[in-house]
Amino acid sequence: MIPFLAELIASTPGDQLIDRLTHTPFDALLIINLADDTYEDRYHADSKFFTPALAGSFRQLLKYASVNMVHPDDREIHLRLMDPDTMAERLAQASPKGILSETIRYLALDGNWRHMQHLLVSGSIRGESEKIIYFYLFDTLDMRYREEGQHTDSAASAERLRGMMPNLLTETTFFALAQERMHHLSGQWCMVAVDVKHFKLFRELNGQDKGDRLLISFAEHLYETAEETGGLACYRGQDDYGLLIPFDQERINRLFNDLCAEIDQLSGTSGFFPIFGICIIYETDSPALDLFNRAALTAEEIKDDLQLHMRIYDPDTHERHVEEFKLLAEFKEALSGGRITFFLQPQVNVETGRIVAAESLARWRREDGSYIPPTLFVPVLEKYGVVSDLDSFLWDRTCAWLRSAIDKGISPVPISVNISRINIFSMDVPAFLSELTAKYRLDPALIEVEITESAYVDDEEKMRNTVSELQCRGFRVLMDDFGSGYSSLNMLRNISVDIIKLDAQFLHLSLGEEQKGINILESVINMTRSLSTPIIVEGVETPALVRYLKDMGCRYMQGFHYYRPMPAEQFESLIALPGNVDRKGIILLRNEQVHTREFLDDSIYSEAMLNNILGPVAFYSMKDSNVDIIRYNQQFARMAEMEPDQLEERRYHIQQHVYSEDLDRFTEMFQAAVRDRINGAEGLIRFYTPKGSLFWIQLHVYYLRNENGKSIFYGTNRNVTELQYLSGDLPGGYYRCAVTDKYEFLYVSQGFLDMLGYTREELKSLYNDEFVRMLHPDDVAFVKDESDHTILREHVDYTPFRVRHKNGNYLYVVEQSQLTDRFGGLSWQSIIIDITEVMTLRNRMRLLAKYSTDCIVFIHDLMDPASVEIAVYGLDELLGMDQETFRKELVSREMKILNRNGEELYEHLVTEYDNSAQLNGAYTLIFTNGKSVKMHMRFNRIFDASQNVECIVSFSPATM
Repeated sequence: MIPFLAELIASTPGDQLIDRLTHTPFDALLIINLADDTYEDRYHADSKFFTPALAGSFRQLLKYASVNMVHPDDREIHLRLMDPDTMAERLAQASPKGILSETIRYLALDGNWRHMQHLLVSGSIRGESEKIIYFYLFDTLDMRYREEGQHTDSAASAERLRGMMPNLLTETTFFALAQERMHHLSGQWCMVAVDVKHFKLFRELNGQDKGDRLLISFAEHLYETAEETGGLACYRGQDDYGLLIPFDQERINRLFNDLCAEIDQLSGTSGFFPIFGICIIYETDSPALDLFNRAALTAEEIKDDLQLHMRIYDPDTHERHVEEFKLLAEFKEALSGGRITFFLQPQVNVETGRIVAAESLARWRREDGSYIPPTLFVPVLEKYGVVSDLDSFLWDRTCAWLRSAIDKGISPVPISVNISRINIFSMDVPAFLSELTAKYRLDPALIEVEITESAYVDDEEKMRNTVSELQCRGFRVLMDDFGSGYSSLNMLRNISVDIIKLDAQFLHLSLGEEQKGINILESVINMTRSLSTPIIVEGVETPALVRYLKDMGCRYMQGFHYYRPMPAEQFESLIALPGNVDRKGIILLRNEQVHTREFLDDSIYSEAMLNNILGPVAFYSMKDSNVDIIRYNQQFARMAEMEPDQLEERRYHIQQHVYSEDLDRFTEMFQAAVRDRINGAEGLIRFYTPKGSLFWIQLHVYYLRNENGKSIFYGTNRNVTELQYLSGDLPGGYYRCAVTDKYEFLYVSQGFLDMLGYTREELKSLYNDEFVRMLHPDDVAFVKDESDHTILREHVDYTPFRVRHKNGNYLYVVEQSQLTDRFGGLSWQSIIIDITEVMTLRNRMRLLAKYSTDCIVFIHDLMDPASVEIAVYGLDELLGMDQETFRKELVSREMKILNRNGEELYEHLVTEYDNSAQLNGAYTLIFTNGKSVKMHMRFNRIFDASQNVECIVSFSPATM
């Protein structure tokens, strides 16, 4: 038992023990009622362990935890300790009486196993029924740090910040006092969970000091609100706070606006807001923790929603999450119980009606024989990261069926299996599928791999390598859901797929818009012809759609018009008849090759579509060593991230804006393109921005012709600044070690020590200077294997592995290594990089930049309505009004903008211009069509290069 627990139990009278334990730093507390087989989750540490449900059957919870949360070697101990049939009797006979304890490993959400002290205390020791059991969980590592006077970095940071917020309660005290008040509340009260949207990004962009100041200012406002209302406020660590206050929407809105003002004062960047999850208290006999958890869950649901910043708890939403947890709990049982299988949906040659291939689709059968729709369970499995269990099982079952059909003398058609992006980044898909085809003695050509188009965006290099490896191993690769908006010709040029699948239903057309949909579909199909790749159109349900598609030259289709998904046995009977099958499969007709005239036919491509396909492009002229940009498209302007006038000024003599070290390579690239007109020339070039910083452009140029003594070039451009930062310039942990099985350290950088939290002396004392002892035991073998392959100069995919941090957790890192003898003997020199934080930052920045649904308006001159410019317009769906109409009403002042007092905004905008932040808040917009809508508006003053003052107005849909 943890020493502090043993001491506490030994020194505390039995009837006071539970009260004392309630004020200890436990990670979870459950109240178990053995009489009716129920439990109630009174408290659990946020984001540490997966929590199936806050209440329910204890036996079901025990069954789920044993299978999914407990280390396999500890399951017998866990089941023996937690056995509900003998628990009360064992507690009565225990010494000391009424107390049982064991240390058992639990799986944390970060993927690591944590030693958790399980403490069972019988309610009988304080006069309650012996069937009432108090179940506490303590993290032994956290307890050891506390006893040794140590803290993890996050704990130390939390303690430091809490010391700057002396008026706020601790989390434990907050819930204890809230529970006491629950039966004495008068009027309508609520629990509010508060945090900051994108706080890590805020701190990254604005610095640690401003991040701390923001948290402290939040604490001051929350304390003032609690004091004014007679409520309670607490700091829970990180950027999380809790409030118990009377429910007053106007007061809550004022608090929200005050916190917005604090954010605006500390950061000039848009996109940061407070997040309010609110749970109104209707039943005062509910546990305070349960009510707050509902508020926190509501806040979590809207954290990545760019429209909503405040929401009241909805029992239906909570019930949906409970149903998701139930579905997850049932999934593995259904998988092992044979209730998950696959159906096959044929793909046909429309000219003959014969089957050329089929797609394997997941099906989950309930015990009553009905089926759970894949649209219900697949997104849940993807959301919680367990879809790979489903996919790998279905791949195996599909291969097993193919082997069975062949053994029966049936000649099968190729079967495509679905691969999610989670599979690509969590496992070696090519190797896994190769092992399956070897296991079942199958030709890899019988297995086709469908990868959703959106997956290609996450990591193009990883996807390119995966697709290439699959093709090298004999598998055909299909791009699924083509046309959903992610692809470009440049990407498909770099990633060569074998077949494209086009979903005819992706437009989700309403009645009366069918022709519009057909026109768009036709444009996409004509675009795919330029890729010299066969096409399958799926989702084909009507004869009319079949006729249209045939007229457009589509030869292969899949959908209800031909066949619905069917059990494997039925499909087997279907293909057993030779007349039903086209053994030639899916082939590309040579007359589908692209023709240059297709790019010149405006009946096929609109100008906007063609520009989106091509991406950022420009035409260049070169004479001697001088290079000018003579024409560019809008995508190029966006990529350059310059104002139009800046770009116009800089498009002449662009070599003067090239980084000096790249200038010779830049000039030589154009000369090389003249020598190789077919392939052109490409290079990675650094350019200066108008502010003097550098950005990286991947430039590929093709020589076109000579005109008036100048060479004319066409160039595709790609801003790879972020990729360059991630792959080349990101600081990491450098070390050098001996070429032995133990990898003894010869040198470590300060970055290595800072990343993992050690001193140089601690590496020697804790690990004997042996890097292998810092690796996760499960990762040692493949790290050594990759080292062996590198020595043999074989191709190596650098796989993430885990290294132990000083706090006891493991960091996932990627490593780049090389052998060197430049230090007086053969050694490894390596750099490790913590990939998790980098990827999180990159994806959040992409989301922030790409998916904003606010409306941002630039006002260049307050007195000139024509100077209004809408930079971002995300209100189309909300208002049912296009951007031009919105702008017309705004600049003509036909739209009324009223503050809470019913006053016109225009009356105050000029007079309050120097204090524009004071105008921030809620407004009502009234349009000429009579429609009105609530908006949060924020105002920022900026200065352009000429020091002229402009104003940015941000419209955000109100959430209440």
